[in-house]
Amino acid sequence: MSNTSNTPVLLLALPILGLSVVTGCDAPEDEARPSYGDPADDLQDHAAGVESPCSVGWYTIDCHANETTLSIDGVERTVLWQVPSGEAPAGGWPVVLAFHGTNDPAAKFFDWNYYNAFDQYFGGYYQMKTTQALLDNGFAVLAPKARSVTGGIYWDTNIPPHAENWDDSPDAAFMDRLLEEIEDGTFGPLDDGSKYAMGLSSGGYQSSRMAVAYPSEFEAIAIQSASYATCISSFPCDVSAADLPANHAATLLMAGVWDTIVPLYTIESYSDALDDNGTDVVLEVVNASHQWTSSSPGWVLEWFQTH
Repeated sequence: MSNTSNTPVLLLALPILGLSVVTGCDAPEDEARPSYGDPADDLQDHAAGVESPCSVGWYTIDCHANETTLSIDGVERTVLWQVPSGEAPAGGWPVVLAFHGTNDPAAKFFDWNYYNAFDQYFGGYYQMKTTQALLDNGFAVLAPKARSVTGGIYWDTNIPPHAENWDDSPDAAFMDRLLEEIEDGTFGPLDDGSKYAMGLSSGGYQSSRMAVAYPSEFEAIAIQSASYATCISSFPCDVSAADLPANHAATLLMAGVWDTIVPLYTIESYSDALDDNGTDVVLEVVNASHQWTSSSPGWVLEWFQTH
């Protein structure tokens, strides 16, 4: 299905490319799904009557992230995280791993300021509102940080030689440890049996990697402006059902029709493979570029709530 109102902008989000500032996105004309307003509005908690862990001001949102550092093979890896307000359910909070894009700080999942230009990159306001929507509706959010390597900060999943040899990558060791720490309660009372993943660009490919490398661990994933775990940018994305685990997590794909960084055809290839695999998949396409959009918070929340 398609919405047609977000202003098209050009963004650069690959290890070999730079960054460009995002302009604001208008709310979609089709209001069948929730929209969360414009940054210049008086921002209000959208989950009426629910105490939020986030402080919301006229031009700021701060979800007060905790920070935990893990030492893995002598290398320190950082995770930002927050849990919903109130008492956790008996089994713990369901948890979402939120993966940032290339050179796009993980902190933007928890802290947004209208006057900070960097916070506007990649539809940063709607990224922040996605986090807030999840926290206010009973999901814990963990945002691990990728390594700083030659060319920038990005995930190993689709970068040679790790794309075809994931198990030996530094990020594989990080994810293995992260899943162990979730089970051990390092990030609070979390439901180890209700894990989800989401991300944009490099973080979207990393979300796909979670469903491919750990198919029994994740209930569902939501990918914004990215495709299959080993695909990259506009290069041909040849993926078929044979490449996918039989129990690949239910997948929400969100794409911008104007995205020249990760073109729609590469995402459609993944969608078709998932459909052939018998995986629950939905592809949402909006009139936008390489960014979170005003539809993202509602789509992601609904997808995770129904899986």
